[in-house]
Amino acid sequence: MATDIRGDDTGSNPCSGEICYLQFVICNSQPACGTWVLTFAIGRLLEDGILHAELLCYAMMRNVSIPVILLTALLMSACGSSAPTVKSGGGAGVKGAPQLPADISSGRRAVVYESYRWLGVPYRYAGNTKRGVDCSGLVNAVFGKFGVKLPRRARDLYHKGRKRDRGDLAPADLVFFANTAGKGITHVGIYLGSDRFIHASSSSGVIISSLEDSYYRRHYAGGRMIIK
Repeated sequence: MATDIRGDDTGSNPCSGEICYLQFVICNSQPACGTWVLTFAIGRLLEDGILHAELLCYAMMRNVSIPVILLTALLMSACGSSAPTVKSGGGAGVKGAPQLPADISSGRRAVVYESYRWLGVPYRYAGNTKRGVDCSGLVNAVFGKFGVKLPRRARDLYHKGRKRDRGDLAPADLVFFANTAGKGITHVGIYLGSDRFIHASSSSGVIISSLEDSYYRRHYAGGRMIIK
């Protein structure tokens, strides 16, 4: 049975627009925030840099040493820079990503947005973390983020959910490929729309590819709907 995932319709950052600006004004008005500009410049490397910089500024007001604050900001920048920016328009800001239909469910949108956060992760057989992940590990990690438990192997995933004809595929459906590394179902990805899907390639890590690529067209084995 398909599982409904509750997700944010926009995928937007909780710190945005006027809220972040007010945080800046409040923080900048405090005498203890003398190094705000430097801290903000580092923290702004993150998509939600203003939020993090405000928290660092609060730390300064609590008499946390400046070196500790700046080191924390640098660590935040290093951790946050790997995730792609996903805007509310769908795939805007993610290279190769298609525009998402306006009428898809919040659950499907949440799955797609989460999958984008794995772009660039290296391939690792049997991996399921951002240190390295394989194709079914990626699917499990993305759907698992929302409490959906799935089989670990691509061949077992192929029997979950409902069958989807290629013409009926929707974002967050699974797409399967056969005979890519042995016989039977050997590869799986998450459909994004417009014939594109995200997957963990053994040669390139997590990337976005096209079902129209001659290799994937030749090995395509079907799609499955996991969530509504």
